[in-house]
Amino acid sequence: MIDRFGKLDAFTKQFLDIILIKILAAKKNISYISNYNENITITYESGEKLYLKAPSRDDDDILKTVLEFLRSDEK
Repeated sequence: MIDRFGKLDAFTKQFLDIILIKILAAKKNISYISNYNENITITYESGEKLYLKAPSRDDDDILKTVLEFLRSDEK
């Protein structure tokens, strides 16, 4: 894709990351993901909640933390 369209800008990369998060979350029965500052709350369809902490408030750090969790083998 880079060879045809060039490097993705930050907004496009974040948009694609959010789409990937939605796909992976649906596969893990996650109904809701929210954040406040660097604190991330993941809510499963069962109502169970899981809390993660990103290294900073930066959007890229938050997206990276969520993607790492969703790609892992944890629940």
